Amino acid sequence: MVAWRVSEPHINLWLHDTPLAYPTTVGSEISFDLNFKQRDEWGLWTLPSEWHGDGYGPILTTVGKNWACSWIGAVIATFENLSVPWDAYFYRPGGGYAVYSFSAGNNVSAINYRDNSWMEVSRDGNNTLLAVTVRFADGSRWTFGHHNPSVRWGYYFLSGRTDPAGHTTVFQYDSSATNMVALSGGTNNW
Repeated sequence: MVAWRVSEPHINLWLHDTPLAYPTTVGSEISFDLNFKQRDEWGLWTLPSEWHGDGYGPILTTVGKNWACSWIGAVIATFENLSVPWDAYFYRPGGGYAVYSFSAGNNVSAINYRDNSWMEVSRDGNNTLLAVTVRFADGSRWTFGHHNPSVRWGYYFLSGRTDPAGHTTVFQYDSSATNMVALSGGTNNW
């Protein structure tokens, strides 16, 4: 059932719904949560043009303007020049965003004071980025390993979500790295 609320002082309408949920054989439930925010000031639909090179518009697969879902999230950053301090932008599955700051030459960010999370960048021996992981204080983590090479900045999409007990939900994409084609968790595949 859809839940709604209105926040003040800006009179902003919010809608929340879970149209699909499935209990896995191990680990936590996999649910598809939808969230709507009437005035989303920094959604994935409104990134500045210098971040993706082609003006404003839908640069990531979403469920509609001002909507977010629990299966779509991204980390956006250049990850190229590590000799200077830099920031990575984490667009959370379900809505919202956080900024993680890295010092020069470091692959681990400062701790985000709002939820005590931090970001780690994994690289191979040639310094090629393999994945970006956001780690939370409770031991859970979200991994972003699907890269969309068609844009100037580095876009890394949600590829895995691990709960504190170590059970992982895996998100698989097609060759464009923007269209999710499969979801698996525990011993179940969807």
